[in-house]
Amino acid sequence: MQNRHQSLFAAVRIIPAVLIMLLFLPLAIRAQIPNCVYDQNAPSAERARANFLALNYDCAEAELIDLLRIDTLDLQQKADAHVLLAQVFYAKVKGDEEKHNMVLEQFVATFRAFRAWKGALDVKAPEFLAVMKEAQDLVDKEPPQAEAQPAPEQKTWQPPPISEKKCAPKSTMAWIATGLFVGSAGFFVIGSSDASSKWDDYESNPDHPRNLYDEYESANSQKKVAGVLTVATGIVSGYLWMKHFGAEKKCRETTSSVSQHGGLKIYAGVGRINLVYNF
Repeated sequence: MQNRHQSLFAAVRIIPAVLIMLLFLPLAIRAQIPNCVYDQNAPSAERARANFLALNYDCAEAELIDLLRIDTLDLQQKADAHVLLAQVFYAKVKGDEEKHNMVLEQFVATFRAFRAWKGALDVKAPEFLAVMKEAQDLVDKEPPQAEAQPAPEQKTWQPPPISEKKCAPKSTMAWIATGLFVGSAGFFVIGSSDASSKWDDYESNPDHPRNLYDEYESANSQKKVAGVLTVATGIVSGYLWMKHFGAEKKCRETTSSVSQHGGLKIYAGVGRINLVYNF
């Protein structure tokens, strides 16, 4: 029972202490975060340098890191930001080895961005200048970075545009057959009229002379030949026109399908060929 009372008494003393710690912990954490007032969408190297000279190293570091995230910085601006950040780390970091590595990293980034960088320094300590010289030597020993080669252009082959004039069959033969049909029909009409006239002459003569009958037979034979030619050329011309119009319709449908859906496409890239057909 006595142990239970002692435990309860200890809990009563510990709980308020824990509550006080939980209450003031956010304030303590917030106090460790620097209250830096600057436009995070438009960080400035000049404002960061002013904070550095005012010994406000945390704000200078935060603004320089935001500045280096901007992709549109030119090489000079990028190099200047790295140099200033190296000075911030030299003044801020306490451990010698950690300070050396962090400063060296920034100077290496400086000379990689702009090898011929030369500018004014606010920190002129011999140790700091020695690290800068070390970074220059390291970067000078690195092989020059090859300029990025543009990726090979992927050429896309597409079928040439299909025109109705190219895919539809020529109508020359159909027109020739139609001309023959019209000519044969004309000869048939003339032959029919001539044969009828010869027959009338033969029938009107009571003697029925043989020569008139022969003339009728000749005209009638020409009429039959013209009739056969008319039927034959009519069938041929009709077939040719049906074939022409059918192919022409198919050509229009094919042209429309290719223009709307793309049809077969070949994509040629580096080491590969892709065939794509869009339905």
